[in-house]
Amino acid sequence: MENKSIPNSLFFIGAFLLLFFFSCELKTRTPDFGAIQDTDTQKTEFFSYLSPMVEKENSRIRKQRERLLRVYQNVEENSGISWWDRRWLDTLAEEYDVAMGKSPDAAAWKLFLRRVDTVPLELALAQAAIESAWGTSRFAMQGNNFFGEHCESEGCGIIPDARTEGHTWEVEAFASVEESIRSYIHNLNTNNAYSDLRRLRSKMRSSGKIPDGSALATALHSYSERGGDYIQDVQNMIYANRELMGEL
Repeated sequence: MENKSIPNSLFFIGAFLLLFFFSCELKTRTPDFGAIQDTDTQKTEFFSYLSPMVEKENSRIRKQRERLLRVYQNVEENSGISWWDRRWLDTLAEEYDVAMGKSPDAAAWKLFLRRVDTVPLELALAQAAIESAWGTSRFAMQGNNFFGEHCESEGCGIIPDARTEGHTWEVEAFASVEESIRSYIHNLNTNNAYSDLRRLRSKMRSSGKIPDGSALATALHSYSERGGDYIQDVQNMIYANRELMGEL
Protein backbone atom coordinates (compact mmCIF):
# COMPACT_ATOMS: atom_id res chain seq x y z
CA MET A 1 0.00 0.00 0.00
CA GLU A 2 1.33 3.45 -0.92
CA ASN A 3 2.35 5.57 2.08
CA LYS A 4 0.92 9.05 1.66
CA SER A 5 1.97 10.34 5.08
CA ILE A 6 5.38 11.57 3.93
CA PRO A 7 4.07 13.94 1.23
CA ASN A 8 1.43 15.22 3.64
CA SER A 9 4.10 15.82 6.28
CA LEU A 10 6.26 17.70 3.79
CA PHE A 11 3.28 19.84 2.80
CA PHE A 12 2.57 20.83 6.39
CA ILE A 13 6.25 21.51 7.11
CA GLY A 14 6.46 23.71 4.02
CA ALA A 15 3.30 25.57 4.98
CA PHE A 16 4.63 26.11 8.51
CA LEU A 17 7.95 27.49 7.25
CA LEU A 18 6.17 29.81 4.84
CA LEU A 19 3.92 31.10 7.62
CA PHE A 20 6.94 31.51 9.93
CA PHE A 21 8.94 33.59 7.47
CA PHE A 22 5.88 35.65 6.58
CA SER A 23 5.22 36.42 10.26
CA CYS A 24 8.88 37.39 10.73
CA GLU A 25 8.58 39.84 7.83
CA LEU A 26 5.46 41.36 9.37
CA LYS A 27 7.23 41.74 12.71
CA THR A 28 10.17 43.63 11.24
CA ARG A 29 8.15 45.86 8.90
CA THR A 30 7.98 49.43 10.18
CA PRO A 31 4.48 50.95 10.16
CA ASP A 32 3.77 53.68 7.63
CA PHE A 33 3.32 56.53 10.09
CA GLY A 34 3.22 59.05 7.24
CA ALA A 35 -0.07 57.56 6.05
CA ILE A 36 -1.78 58.57 9.32
CA GLN A 37 -3.45 61.92 8.67
CA ASP A 38 -4.60 62.79 12.19
CA THR A 39 -1.70 64.20 14.25
CA ASP A 40 -2.91 62.89 17.62
CA THR A 41 -3.45 59.42 16.16
CA GLN A 42 -0.01 59.47 14.58
CA LYS A 43 1.58 60.38 17.90
CA THR A 44 -0.35 57.69 19.75
CA GLU A 45 0.54 55.03 17.20
CA PHE A 46 4.19 56.10 17.18
CA PHE A 47 4.59 56.04 20.95
CA SER A 48 2.61 52.80 21.28
CA TYR A 49 4.80 51.13 18.68
CA LEU A 50 8.17 52.12 20.20
CA SER A 51 7.31 52.04 23.90
CA PRO A 52 7.25 48.22 24.40
CA MET A 53 10.60 47.86 22.62
CA VAL A 54 12.23 50.57 24.74
CA GLU A 55 10.78 49.01 27.88
CA LYS A 56 12.04 45.57 26.84
CA GLU A 57 15.60 46.83 26.47
CA ASN A 58 15.35 48.77 29.72
CA SER A 59 14.09 45.62 31.42
CA ARG A 60 17.14 43.71 30.21
CA ILE A 61 19.44 46.44 31.54
CA ARG A 62 17.50 46.68 34.80
CA LYS A 63 18.14 42.98 35.46
CA GLN A 64 21.82 43.48 34.73
CA ARG A 65 21.94 46.38 37.18
CA GLU A 66 20.13 44.46 39.90
CA ARG A 67 22.62 41.62 39.67
CA LEU A 68 25.52 44.08 39.50
CA LEU A 69 24.33 45.73 42.72
CA ARG A 70 24.08 42.34 44.44
CA VAL A 71 27.62 41.43 43.42
CA TYR A 72 28.87 44.86 44.49
CA GLN A 73 27.12 44.50 47.86
CA ASN A 74 28.83 41.13 48.39
CA VAL A 75 32.20 42.73 47.71
CA GLU A 76 31.44 45.57 50.11
CA GLU A 77 30.58 43.00 52.77
CA ASN A 78 33.90 41.19 52.08
CA SER A 79 32.08 38.13 50.77
CA GLY A 80 34.15 38.13 47.58
CA ILE A 81 33.08 37.30 44.04
CA SER A 82 32.09 33.78 43.03
CA TRP A 83 33.58 32.18 39.92
CA TRP A 84 30.19 32.38 38.21
CA ASP A 85 29.74 36.08 39.02
CA ARG A 86 33.28 36.79 37.90
CA ARG A 87 32.62 35.26 34.49
CA TRP A 88 29.41 37.27 34.26
CA LEU A 89 31.29 40.48 35.14
CA ASP A 90 33.80 39.76 32.38
CA THR A 91 30.96 39.62 29.86
CA LEU A 92 29.37 42.76 31.30
CA ALA A 93 32.69 44.62 31.18
CA GLU A 94 33.04 43.79 27.51
CA GLU A 95 29.50 44.95 26.72
CA TYR A 96 29.88 48.26 28.58
CA ASP A 97 33.55 48.89 27.75
CA VAL A 98 34.77 48.80 31.35
CA ALA A 99 38.45 48.05 31.90
CA MET A 100 38.75 45.40 34.59
CA GLY A 101 41.75 43.47 35.86
CA LYS A 102 41.64 40.34 38.00
CA SER A 103 39.10 42.06 40.20
CA PRO A 104 37.17 45.33 39.76
CA ASP A 105 38.81 48.24 41.55
CA ALA A 106 37.01 51.37 42.74
CA ALA A 107 37.26 53.02 39.31
CA ALA A 108 35.80 49.96 37.56
CA TRP A 109 32.88 49.72 39.99
CA LYS A 110 32.19 53.44 39.49
CA LEU A 111 32.06 52.97 35.72
CA PHE A 112 29.88 49.88 36.02
CA LEU A 113 27.34 51.60 38.25
CA ARG A 114 27.17 54.66 36.01
CA ARG A 115 26.93 52.79 32.72
CA VAL A 116 24.70 49.84 33.53
CA ASP A 117 21.48 51.77 33.91
CA THR A 118 18.24 52.47 32.06
CA VAL A 119 17.28 55.44 29.92
CA PRO A 120 13.97 57.15 30.80
CA LEU A 121 11.20 56.14 28.42
CA GLU A 122 10.14 59.73 27.78
CA LEU A 123 13.68 60.70 26.74
CA ALA A 124 13.95 57.82 24.26
CA LEU A 125 10.51 58.52 22.79
CA ALA A 126 11.15 62.26 22.48
CA GLN A 127 14.47 61.76 20.71
CA ALA A 128 13.00 59.11 18.44
CA ALA A 129 10.18 61.47 17.43
CA ILE A 130 12.64 64.25 16.62
CA GLU A 131 15.33 62.17 14.93
CA SER A 132 12.93 60.14 12.79
CA ALA A 133 10.34 62.86 12.10
CA TRP A 134 7.72 60.71 13.82
CA GLY A 135 8.89 57.60 11.99
CA THR A 136 8.53 59.13 8.52
CA SER A 137 12.19 59.80 7.71
CA ARG A 138 13.95 57.85 4.96
CA PHE A 139 16.40 56.50 7.53
CA ALA A 140 13.63 55.18 9.77
CA MET A 141 11.64 53.63 6.93
CA GLN A 142 14.56 52.16 4.99
CA GLY A 143 17.11 51.54 7.73
CA ASN A 144 15.10 51.15 10.97
CA ASN A 145 17.17 54.04 12.35
CA PHE A 146 14.98 56.05 14.73
CA PHE A 147 17.76 57.93 16.54
CA GLY A 148 19.92 59.41 13.79
CA GLU A 149 22.97 57.35 14.66
CA HIS A 150 25.92 57.54 12.26
CA CYS A 151 28.51 54.98 11.21
CA GLU A 152 31.86 55.49 9.49
CA SER A 153 32.63 52.47 7.29
CA GLU A 154 31.56 52.53 3.64
CA GLY A 155 28.30 50.67 3.05
CA CYS A 156 27.35 50.58 6.74
CA GLY A 157 24.17 52.53 6.21
CA ILE A 158 22.37 55.12 4.10
CA ILE A 159 24.15 58.10 2.53
CA PRO A 160 22.28 61.33 3.43
CA ASP A 161 21.45 63.74 0.62
CA ALA A 162 22.84 66.72 2.54
CA ARG A 163 26.19 65.16 3.48
CA THR A 164 29.08 67.62 3.11
CA GLU A 165 31.43 66.84 0.24
CA GLY A 166 34.49 64.94 1.40
CA HIS A 167 32.75 63.34 4.38
CA THR A 168 32.35 59.57 4.48
CA TRP A 169 29.92 58.97 7.33
CA GLU A 170 26.56 57.35 6.71
CA VAL A 171 23.32 57.07 8.67
CA GLU A 172 23.50 53.58 10.12
CA ALA A 173 21.06 50.93 8.91
CA PHE A 174 19.72 48.37 11.38
CA ALA A 175 18.18 44.95 10.84
CA SER A 176 15.30 45.88 13.15
CA VAL A 177 13.91 48.75 15.20
CA GLU A 178 14.83 46.79 18.35
CA GLU A 179 18.44 46.82 17.23
CA SER A 180 18.28 50.58 16.70
CA ILE A 181 16.91 51.07 20.22
CA ARG A 182 19.57 48.87 21.77
CA SER A 183 22.30 50.76 19.92
CA TYR A 184 20.88 54.14 21.01
CA ILE A 185 20.75 53.19 24.70
CA HIS A 186 24.18 51.59 24.52
CA ASN A 187 25.50 54.79 22.95
CA LEU A 188 24.19 56.93 25.82
CA ASN A 189 25.56 54.43 28.33
CA THR A 190 29.09 54.08 26.97
CA ASN A 191 30.05 56.96 24.67
CA ASN A 192 32.39 59.48 26.33
CA ALA A 193 30.31 62.27 24.79
CA TYR A 194 27.52 61.45 27.25
CA SER A 195 29.54 61.09 30.44
CA ASP A 196 27.76 64.18 31.84
CA LEU A 197 24.41 62.48 31.31
CA ARG A 198 25.61 59.41 33.18
CA ARG A 199 27.00 61.52 36.03
CA LEU A 200 23.70 63.37 36.34
CA ARG A 201 21.73 60.11 36.27
CA SER A 202 24.00 58.64 38.96
CA LYS A 203 23.58 61.75 41.11
CA MET A 204 19.82 61.46 40.86
CA ARG A 205 20.01 57.79 41.84
CA SER A 206 22.19 58.61 44.84
CA SER A 207 19.70 61.20 46.07
CA GLY A 208 16.85 58.71 45.81
CA LYS A 209 15.28 60.27 42.72
CA ILE A 210 14.07 58.45 39.62
CA PRO A 211 16.10 59.72 36.63
CA ASP A 212 14.01 62.24 34.74
CA GLY A 213 14.14 62.49 30.96
CA SER A 214 13.78 66.26 30.82
CA ALA A 215 16.61 66.74 33.32
CA LEU A 216 18.91 64.27 31.56
CA ALA A 217 18.25 66.03 28.25
CA THR A 218 20.35 68.95 29.52
CA ALA A 219 23.40 66.71 29.04
CA LEU A 220 22.72 66.00 25.36
CA HIS A 221 24.83 68.91 24.13
CA SER A 222 26.94 66.52 22.02
CA TYR A 223 24.04 64.64 20.44
CA SER A 224 23.37 67.27 17.78
CA GLU A 225 25.31 70.10 16.15
CA ARG A 226 22.39 72.30 17.20
CA GLY A 227 23.52 72.08 20.83
CA GLY A 228 21.28 74.02 23.18
CA ASP A 229 18.52 74.39 20.60
CA TYR A 230 18.37 70.61 20.26
CA ILE A 231 18.18 70.19 24.04
CA GLN A 232 15.29 72.66 24.12
CA ASP A 233 13.52 70.73 21.38
CA VAL A 234 13.84 67.47 23.33
CA GLN A 235 12.55 69.06 26.52
CA ASN A 236 9.66 70.70 24.65
CA MET A 237 8.80 67.35 23.06
CA ILE A 238 8.69 65.69 26.48
CA TYR A 239 6.65 68.51 27.99
CA ALA A 240 4.12 68.61 25.14
CA ASN A 241 3.61 64.84 25.14
CA ARG A 242 4.22 63.83 28.75
CA GLU A 243 0.56 63.07 29.39
CA LEU A 244 0.32 60.92 26.28
CA MET A 245 3.54 59.10 27.12
CA GLY A 246 2.27 58.48 30.63
CA GLU A 247 -0.77 56.66 29.27
CA LEU A 248 1.37 53.97 27.61
